[in-house]
Amino acid sequence: AGLLMVLCGIPCMSQGISVRNNLLWDASGTANIGLEIPISEHWTIGANAGFKSWPRFYMWDTEHVDNTRHWRHLAVAPELRFWPSRVYDGWFLGADALYAFYNVGNVKFPLGLYKGLRDHRAQGSYYAGGVFAGRSWWLSDRWRIEAEAGLAAGVASYDRFNCDHCSAKIGDASRFAVLPKLGLNIAYNLTKRQQKRQELVETLTMLPESVQEEPKKEEPVIVEVPKAQEPQEPVTVVPSEPEEEPVPELLRNPLIRPASEYTPYSPERVLRKEEGALYVYFRFNSSKILSSFTAGKRFRDNAPVLDEIISVTEKVLKDSTFDISCIQIVGLASTEGALWTNTRLAERRAKALKAYIQEKLPVPDNKFEAVGGGEAWSDLRDIVQDMLANADATTDSEKIFTKKQLQSVLDIIDSEPDLRRREDKLRAIEGGSVFRKLIVNVMGDLRNSGFIRIYVDNNNINK
Repeated sequence: AGLLMVLCGIPCMSQGISVRNNLLWDASGTANIGLEIPISEHWTIGANAGFKSWPRFYMWDTEHVDNTRHWRHLAVAPELRFWPSRVYDGWFLGADALYAFYNVGNVKFPLGLYKGLRDHRAQGSYYAGGVFAGRSWWLSDRWRIEAEAGLAAGVASYDRFNCDHCSAKIGDASRFAVLPKLGLNIAYNLTKRQQKRQELVETLTMLPESVQEEPKKEEPVIVEVPKAQEPQEPVTVVPSEPEEEPVPELLRNPLIRPASEYTPYSPERVLRKEEGALYVYFRFNSSKILSSFTAGKRFRDNAPVLDEIISVTEKVLKDSTFDISCIQIVGLASTEGALWTNTRLAERRAKALKAYIQEKLPVPDNKFEAVGGGEAWSDLRDIVQDMLANADATTDSEKIFTKKQLQSVLDIIDSEPDLRRREDKLRAIEGGSVFRKLIVNVMGDLRNSGFIRIYVDNNNINK
C-alpha cells in the first residue's frame, strides 16, 4: 500500500484506505482479504486475494468423508472502481483482472455450473478480465457494507485427471470460461468518516507599524489692541484644522490596501462579497489555469481577469512610493466530494495562481500568502441566501429552486456542523434533485482561486 501511494504521488491517501472481507468467499471456506485506496475524489484502486488450501469445506457439502472431492484454489484480482457520487459512498462501477490457480474435482456447483467437474478433476490456471457493479452503505464512521455482482471472462488452461486423488493424467485442455462475480463485503476504513475542518489560516509576519504622534492641539492666541488705537474687544484667533492628506491614487483601487488593514483568511469569510477581489475559475477536480473553458452549458472566460491581476500587480511594483507587503490569494473548492480531497485541491488552486503571477512578474515567494480555503461552505450559504432573498422578484421561467428548497439548504448548513453529514443531508433533499441542481447551477462558482488583496507599505511613512 505504501508503494502504491508513493507511485501515485499522493502521500496522504492513508486517510482513505479501506480493508474488506468477502463474506460469500468465507462461506465457501476461502480465506480472503481486500484493500482499496482512493486516487481521486471518484476513483479507487485495490486488490482482492483469496486462498483455499483445504479440499472439502464449503457450505453446501455434507459429505466431508469423501476423499475424492477436491476444491483448492489461490486467486488474486487487482481492480479499479469508479464512484459517481464520491469515494466509498453509494453506487460504484468496476473492472478487474483475475488470476487463479485451482485444483477442483468431483464438485457439484450450484445452478448447474461446470458440470464437467462432477466426474473429473481439473488442475490449472485461469486468466480473465471482468466488470462489476455494486453499492456501499455506511454502518458507522468506520464500518461499511458492500454488495457487488459482475462477470469475468477469460481462458482456463488445465490438466484433466480421474477423480481419484493420485490418478494419472488423462489429458489437458484450454477453453474460454465465464465466471460470475459475487460479493457481500464487510469493509473497515482506517480513519473515521467524520472529519473536522482544519483551520486554514496562515499568519503573516509584518514590519512594525510606524507610530505617528497625534498633532498637539494649539491653544487659542489672544491679540491685544495697542492703546494708541481705538479700543476694541480682544480678538480670538483659532487656528484652522489641518487639511486631510489626499488619498494616493494607488489606494483608490479597493483591491490595494495599506498593510495596517491586513486580515488573515478564515473559513467564515464570504469571499464572493470581498470588494474588488478578482476570481479565476477552474474545471471540476482540476487546479490547471485555463484562459477559458466550458463547463456544462456555462462558458468561463478567465483571460480578462488574469490580465487585470497582472496589470494591477505590475502597477504596484512600478510605484516607488509603495512596497508590496503581502499578496493574499485564497483557493476554494466546491462542497461536493471528500473533504480531504477538496482541502488539497483548494491549496493547489491557490498555488497555481501564485505560480501564474510569478511567471509574468518578478514577485518573490515571501510576498505571497497563498492559502487553501477548503470547501467554500460560507460562499455557498451566501449564494443560497441571496437566491432566497430574491425569490419573489424572480420570474417563474427564471426560477431554479423553490423557496422551500432554498430554506431547506440553509437549515441544513446552519444546523449540521459535521461537513460530511451536512453534504449527505443536502444530497437527500427531495431524493437528490435539489443537490443535482446545486451542482449544475451553483457549485461551479465555488471552484476558484481568489486574488483577494494586495497589502502595501508606504515608503515615505516608513522612512
